[in-house]
Amino acid sequence: MICLRRIARHSTDEDFWDLEKSDPGQWCLQSLNSSIRELRIAAGRAIPVFITEPALATINKEVIKRNRATVLAFLRSLSEKESPRLHETCIMAWAQVGRVVADDELNLVVLKLVEYLGHRNLTVSSFAFNEIINLAESRGQSPSQLFEPFWSNLGFAVVKDLMTRPQTARMVADLLQLSVPELLELLQKHALPWLVLTKKREVIRKIAEARGEKEEWQPCLDQGNLPSILALLLIQDTPDVATHAMSLLGHVSEKIANSELVELLRTDPITIALELFKAAADSNENRKTRASS
Repeated sequence: MICLRRIARHSTDEDFWDLEKSDPGQWCLQSLNSSIRELRIAAGRAIPVFITEPALATINKEVIKRNRATVLAFLRSLSEKESPRLHETCIMAWAQVGRVVADDELNLVVLKLVEYLGHRNLTVSSFAFNEIINLAESRGQSPSQLFEPFWSNLGFAVVKDLMTRPQTARMVADLLQLSVPELLELLQKHALPWLVLTKKREVIRKIAEARGEKEEWQPCLDQGNLPSILALLLIQDTPDVATHAMSLLGHVSEKIANSELVELLRTDPITIALELFKAAADSNENRKTRASS
């Protein structure tokens, strides 16, 4: 495997590079699932070669693009197996891949590593913590800079299990050199829409407490948070969007339940419209249609 990594760096054979055709490349991928730990680790270090932009002009960049999609899909599938012997391999492989992928693909890498921070095995979560630091350093960034572009997708993942797996938020806070309340304040705009949608009232209460407030409705009706909350609720696939949105908001607090949706929309219509367009941009075609209407 070590030899394969060295050969791949210098190969000019496009078929050798193409993971859809390359027997050595397929062996490298499949070795991530090997029963031999040393081979799994070596494979995790070799895989990035197949997804790195080649210095040789003879290699078609479309091949590298396909390779990246193949590797990310394979790693996602491997991580979902939740096999104890593969945790170390997956964490290390995600971190190695994160060193070479583009920013749009780095989002998935960071999300997967953060998910491992919440693992019930302290050794696994600690290993993920260290790999996040190493990944940030390899890209010339601090952990805060590494996370910053992805908070809109990452924020909910960090806090959603705050009541059952608080170590995720605690370890992310440690990475950012913040307290947990400071982290909750930082992530409130990104996390609250999904917390409302998934009815995680207890976590919303923790955000209110971090803000020095007593009621769950207060962070939700805050001018900085309400537009993004309404935007997400209004693009949901449901027959009666207005009733569904108010039902979810009412679950947070009776005070909001006594309000009218039109009243909430009038609080800041321009910002709400902008948030709707942003939410639609990250959604499927059906949601884009609902947002535009």
